[in-house]
Amino acid sequence: MRRKHLRTVGLLVATVSLLVVPGVADATAGASCKVIGQTRQVITKKKTDYLICSLSGKRKMWKVTTPAVGTKATVLKTGGLPFIDLALTVKDFAAQCVLVMKGNEVVAEWNFGTHTSNTKILVASVSKSFTNTLVGIAQRKGLVNIDDKASKFITEWIGTKSENVTIRHLLAMTSTRTDFNIVNSLQDLRGQTLFPANGGAQHATAPGLRWAYHNASTQALEIVLSRATGESVSAFAQRELFAKLGMTTTIEKDPKGVEAVYVGFMSTCSDVAKLTRLYLQKGMWNGEQILTLEYVVDSLTPQITSTAANASMNGSYGLQIWLNSDKGNSITVGRAGSLYPDLPTDAFLFQGACRQFGVGVPSKDLTVVMLRPGCDTIEKALQDQMDPSPATAFIYQLGKAISSLR
Repeated sequence: MRRKHLRTVGLLVATVSLLVVPGVADATAGASCKVIGQTRQVITKKKTDYLICSLSGKRKMWKVTTPAVGTKATVLKTGGLPFIDLALTVKDFAAQCVLVMKGNEVVAEWNFGTHTSNTKILVASVSKSFTNTLVGIAQRKGLVNIDDKASKFITEWIGTKSENVTIRHLLAMTSTRTDFNIVNSLQDLRGQTLFPANGGAQHATAPGLRWAYHNASTQALEIVLSRATGESVSAFAQRELFAKLGMTTTIEKDPKGVEAVYVGFMSTCSDVAKLTRLYLQKGMWNGEQILTLEYVVDSLTPQITSTAANASMNGSYGLQIWLNSDKGNSITVGRAGSLYPDLPTDAFLFQGACRQFGVGVPSKDLTVVMLRPGCDTIEKALQDQMDPSPATAFIYQLGKAISSLR
């Protein structure tokens, strides 16, 4: 993997105006339309018709088509109908795939352009949610306890200001260590994580006291996992997670062979959907308890690692997972209340740079994934940060679709 693959940043959330997609009420077979290839669904009491804007001579008009053709869907069942506008909207924002599951059933799937259901994408900081899952598996197996000091495994921190940082602090982003400077670093990912020199992360100032999103906390978990399990993170993940859930996910490495657990997971839309389902199913998969129920609940709960008067916690963050909870203050958007007001407050999100999303909504037993071209260079990541419209469009259309569900 090129070193530039690792030069990416976390997703910044912002809100911009959205181009509203017209409703279906103005579309009837034989009526005029404006955009060739645009599709609509028209629902009556007796049936649902699918229409596509086509040329008839020199005139653009709506014609009846099939669900698969009309929406470019690989899979489209009744439960997927409310998500057609979402798919068509994010397609215009370079979405590569959209996948919707109701319970264990895939009710809609779209793959755009040359993307197929088997195409893997660098999912950026969605990787952090995979890494949290691996830590949870290690805890279930008795190999780690997230309330232990990370220095139990990262012995290089003993005698430093990071000695009292716990594994939970790393997962909750409250270690108070600083991020590493990937661009200027002269070290591999382990060196950057361990030592404050030459671009590495700086040691903790007050473990557990303040929330701050950065990559070095997650990358430190590579050392914890590999030393706790006695094998590479990839080997552990393949046996304990990927194979059991039927995933094709792999983990990219830096030039010295260190796995980039904060950003380097290569996954399909289906892989991210399965990870989301694992949390919706309270850690259970095919009759096996992959994660304990307690760990799932912990991961989906806003983390309070200090109750000191000067503590600064984030009500929108659990264990390497974004939460839409309306309890507490959301540091990310600088206000009290939920991260995304358009979505149910029980929603949780795996999010990554270049607007990668895996969303679970427990109250609807719903999984929705959107993947876009991966950020494989720092330039792409920075450019993406300047344009939040793909995320805004996705969240708006997702909220709209969810609100229509019974």
